Amino acid sequence: MPETSFEVQRDDRGFVRFSVRGPFTESVVVQTQVVAAGEYAGLDQLWDLTAADTSFWTQNAMRHLVADSAAPERSFGAIRVAVLTRGDLAFGLARQWSALAESRLPFESAVFRDERAALAWLLERDREQALNEP
Repeated sequence: MPETSFEVQRDDRGFVRFSVRGPFTESVVVQTQVVAAGEYAGLDQLWDLTAADTSFWTQNAMRHLVADSAAPERSFGAIRVAVLTRGDLAFGLARQWSALAESRLPFESAVFRDERAALAWLLERDREQALNEP
């Protein structure tokens, strides 16, 4: 199996970008959750899976990831999570994950094919807060 790598970048606009290359397996999810819940807790997150191999994903895998993520020690620690992916199957399964996560995890999530749309969604809350501040 090819090796997986992920890169973490904190963006000046107040979110963290996780870029995954290679197989995006459950163990990689756990690794990124540990990183996210540590130093980056409380920040919005963009999960860029456009270079990830999501071929292992199934509907059951999405259910298991949500259940596993609900454990306090695996908390993403985020307010909003945008998932950026390519391909119809990966997009559909990521949407299933997002729908399942909505009722079980303490953050908002959305799935995108377009990076500009993902960034706009992540940053819209900041604009709304700025407009509402005295």
